[in-house]
Amino acid sequence: MDKYEQALKYEIFKNKEYWFLDNIIKQSNIVFDIWWHLGYFSEYCLEINQSLIIHFFEPVKESFEKAQNRINHMDIYWNNSAIMHKNGISEFFINSEKSMQSSFFNKNFLNPMWVQTNVIIQKLDEYIDNREIDRINLMKIDIEWSEFDVIENMWNSHLNMIENICIEYHILDKSFQKRLDIMIDKLNNIYRYLDIIPNKYTDKIWYILAKKQ
Repeated sequence: MDKYEQALKYEIFKNKEYWFLDNIIKQSNIVFDIWWHLGYFSEYCLEINQSLIIHFFEPVKESFEKAQNRINHMDIYWNNSAIMHKNGISEFFINSEKSMQSSFFNKNFLNPMWVQTNVIIQKLDEYIDNREIDRINLMKIDIEWSEFDVIENMWNSHLNMIENICIEYHILDKSFQKRLDIMIDKLNNIYRYLDIIPNKYTDKIWYILAKKQ
């Protein structure tokens, strides 16, 4: 696990995996970091812009506590929960070797060996309303196939509050391609620009960057 975590840090901080978000981060006030297990993306954002307010979400308790212990910043809202299309408790499958690849799905190329647990899930619309948030400058979503459920079920009024949204996605079969098309159609109705950005390391992972301006 230590070698894996070091490799992740190298990808993000040295090889600049999220280079295409740098200018957005510099100009942001509020960032939602949805599911980045050890908080590397939040840490990356804070290196660029120390004045950020960050809403951090991670469902696995061990990973959540590691992120809390490592990042010392007063303006972080810590959420030991996953974002889904509803509130409650859900079964969850932890990848014990590569924690970032844990998910609600136990049959995929990223998580062949899994340990089942239960996690708290929150609906994003209700979280935004409960916090009385009226604008989010950047939302980064990396939630291992749950992005389709979240975006499809999110209210357009709340999507309109998000100026920029970055979604990592994977296509495993034709059913996922269909859901991707539905998600892109919804985003195209709200955002002026939509870019598809390849991952540097594999052709199985891509990013959507949707921007209002």
